[in-house]
Amino acid sequence: MALRGNAATLAGTPGNDVMIRLEDAKGRHVRRRYSVRDLDVAADEFTLWITIDHEGPGSVWVKKAQPGDLVDVIGPRGKIPLDPSADWHLFVGRRQWARGLLSNGSKHRGALARHLHRRDRRRPTTR
Repeated sequence: MALRGNAATLAGTPGNDVMIRLEDAKGRHVRRRYSVRDLDVAADEFTLWITIDHEGPGSVWVKKAQPGDLVDVIGPRGKIPLDPSADWHLFVGRRQWARGLLSNGSKHRGALARHLHRRDRRRPTTR
């Protein structure tokens, strides 16, 4: 999901997160946090990681969103932007978490992506 307007102020840097105010299925206001995937200061736009493989308030919102819709955003809220001067970073998380990691600006994301891809090919598919 790409959002425009006050991008640098709201998103901070990739790796941060923002909170979006949404309505749930009962019409109540709820807030959901989403990781900032990318920030384009020149276009005044930032992109969020939002999964749509379920029917939660966020996935329903992103499926119905139209260009020009207004969005209530609070941010940046993250506390884990990467230090670009660091020689290395250690990340720990479940495989689903890796999508956010791979887009957070790490200079090593290509190598990590290749490693995860090779690992997935070796793993048998189970259902």
